[in-house]
Amino acid sequence: AMVIVDQSGKIALVNTQAQKLFGYTDMELVGKSVDDLVPQRFHHIHTQHRENYFADPRVRPMGAGMELYGIRKDGQEFPVEISLSPLETEEGTLISAAIRDISERKQVEANLRKALERERELNDLKSRFVSMVSHEFRTPLASIQSSAELIQLYSDRMSEERKAEHLDLIGEHVTHLASLLEDVLTLGKAQVIGVEFKPERIDLAAFCQQIVKDMQLIAHKHEIVLSLEVSTCDQIHADSKLLSKALKNLLSNAIKYSPKTPLVWFTANCTETEVSFSIRDQGIGVPPAEQQ
Repeated sequence: AMVIVDQSGKIALVNTQAQKLFGYTDMELVGKSVDDLVPQRFHHIHTQHRENYFADPRVRPMGAGMELYGIRKDGQEFPVEISLSPLETEEGTLISAAIRDISERKQVEANLRKALERERELNDLKSRFVSMVSHEFRTPLASIQSSAELIQLYSDRMSEERKAEHLDLIGEHVTHLASLLEDVLTLGKAQVIGVEFKPERIDLAAFCQQIVKDMQLIAHKHEIVLSLEVSTCDQIHADSKLLSKALKNLLSNAIKYSPKTPLVWFTANCTETEVSFSIRDQGIGVPPAEQQ
């Protein structure tokens, strides 16, 4: 779009593209103040820019490094890029402004920024996840190694009951490691092809009871207390694998961080429109400053 302005800021001439861009007819624009094509909040600085330009007229971009905006007849603002050129005429110097609507470019830039920010968040998440998983793997591996060495070195002096305890412990830790490995594989798969969502009809009571049964195997001295308030909905529509993984992770944390009490409470509450799950422990909790 081309807009030609005199030293007083009056529009002397516009092309058809300028009329389309700002939503005016030729007759409406000619003689109008160019400030009317700029949002009100920029009027003062726009006048100053124009005065500065007439003091040193040359071909250059307007407001280098600034965010520039135009405003249409209907009040809609849009980002612009403007190049200024002096025009010498018999009536004096005029300014020729080449105006480009850069809304699409700005949208692309915004999308790129969001994508980059998301990528940074994912990279940070992956780093923390790898660090956490590395730590989580070491503890059960050390316990497995310890139990295996004890059986190997002192098998002849151990009672069958004591051997069974060590073998049970090894089995529990192997189950835990398999669960951790499944988490890693799930994260990797989610990043490559996304998370598959496969909802199905689930018997809610049986589903929760199975989760408790599975988790009780690695709960050691903790007892998971299940409370089902699901009389209004025997079945729900959900992805059993994803839901099970989420609830087992929460129960695992509750067990891990509840050293002072053997009880962990797992509640499923159902209404006509939704199901809510609650997992409660007696651990140290999350500091108030970190809860948000």
